[in-house]
Amino acid sequence: MPRTASCSILVCLTIAVTAGAAAAFAQSFAIESAVPTTLSLERTDSGAYRLSHMGKQQTDITITGIVESGTVVYVVDETGRPAQKVEATLDKQSLVFSAAAGAAYLIGLPDAVLAPSMTVEVEDEPILPARGAKRVVVRVRNNYFAALRGSAQVDAPGEYKVTPGRKRGFRVRSRREARLSFRLSKSPLGLADLLRGADDIGIVVADNKGHKLERRFTLRIEDNPLQQGVVLETENIAAEATEGVAVQIRTDKVNVSGDTFSGWNDKDHWLAWHVRIPHRGKYAVVFRYCVDQATAHRDFQLDGAYPHDAFKDIALSPTGGWSNTTNDWRHFIVRDARGNPVLIDINAGEHSIRMNPIFGDGGCNLDYIMFLPEDEAPR
Repeated sequence: MPRTASCSILVCLTIAVTAGAAAAFAQSFAIESAVPTTLSLERTDSGAYRLSHMGKQQTDITITGIVESGTVVYVVDETGRPAQKVEATLDKQSLVFSAAAGAAYLIGLPDAVLAPSMTVEVEDEPILPARGAKRVVVRVRNNYFAALRGSAQVDAPGEYKVTPGRKRGFRVRSRREARLSFRLSKSPLGLADLLRGADDIGIVVADNKGHKLERRFTLRIEDNPLQQGVVLETENIAAEATEGVAVQIRTDKVNVSGDTFSGWNDKDHWLAWHVRIPHRGKYAVVFRYCVDQATAHRDFQLDGAYPHDAFKDIALSPTGGWSNTTNDWRHFIVRDARGNPVLIDINAGEHSIRMNPIFGDGGCNLDYIMFLPEDEAPR
């Protein structure tokens, strides 16, 4: 007999209580069914209970312990919204109603059962383009039998531009839906944005009945080539280890800067390049790369030595693909143990670079290596 810490279940049925719901039940309760069946019970954000009847025949359900005076029962439609009030008998702390096979019900005080619902739709994929904007549609469903007023507000980092504004009011008629559209943009996208990779966006809806709904989603930032500092196009290989299979220069990668290469997988399969630094100074080192599913470990030597301990093992985490059909590129800046970009002293003139797959634990496509002057490096 399934059981949670906060409820008692009668043996006449099997019940599945969601993990989040168990903590929400403040007192013990009991559920009885006239016939053996399977039920699922969970508590909603508004404080109502959603009961799903997964049995194959209609049955009378009795609930004791989590109901109070004024409790109502509504059957929900295919979208999960209250559709029609169900006849129920309420006697002290017991509620009895007839549950149809395969139906779901909302149970609670009217304000909790009829609380507005909210959905957030992001146009196409949740990716913020380097140019243009991302459209977000907020839908607020009024389940009451009277008009509902309120507002929807976008919670996004301050540098975002939100059109027509971060906050919009709405008035939606009974049993209807309000549709509010926002456009999010941020231009230009710089290296700091690309290194961050994504932003957390929130939508908060508040109405005149005191309800507050919030939905959050991650908006990934489209990675595009940059032209800052000194950029070394890595297809211009100066030398390569004789061991292993030679890398292949690729011209078919999505959103690449120039060309790139593939087949850089094996341990001790080092590659070497030459780079000319125009001015002496301190520089941060940035890689634009893509890796499928396994972290790629590489080292980095400048003129035959590690410029900092952080360059002995550079862990390039998975980006989800090889940029064969989608843009899987990411930017990575070498940081120290405290998370600060490592700045290395480099003299003006030509320098040699060598990188090696130190473990041979996975491939890596490298688009370019960027040397950023100290005043351009993000903190």
